[in-house]
Amino acid sequence: MGYWPAAILNNLSSASKIEWGGEVKNTRPGGEHTSTQMGSGHFSSEGSMRAGAFYQLSYDTDLTTNDFEEYQTFTDHYTCYTVDRNGNSFYYGGPGKNPDCP
Repeated sequence: MGYWPAAILNNLSSASKIEWGGEVKNTRPGGEHTSTQMGSGHFSSEGSMRAGAFYQLSYDTDLTTNDFEEYQTFTDHYTCYTVDRNGNSFYYGGPGKNPDCP
């Protein structure tokens, strides 16, 4: 994240994909999902005042700022963690183990 000058990325002339994400290690202690939270521990549906968030995502090409018009969100344990898109922003998080995420 942030600005990376061409002088330190001199072998990178272009990119076709930008990715970011989060991960929670789950060794299933006691056969149950871990209670490790993601973000603030609140689900994305709780919105900007409670869930973790990235706002107004953009990228630069040739000194022009571009909004992300298309991007995908994904979670593989939607009862434990969620992610929701809102324009160029997204909300994410979750408590981990909960009554719906055994």
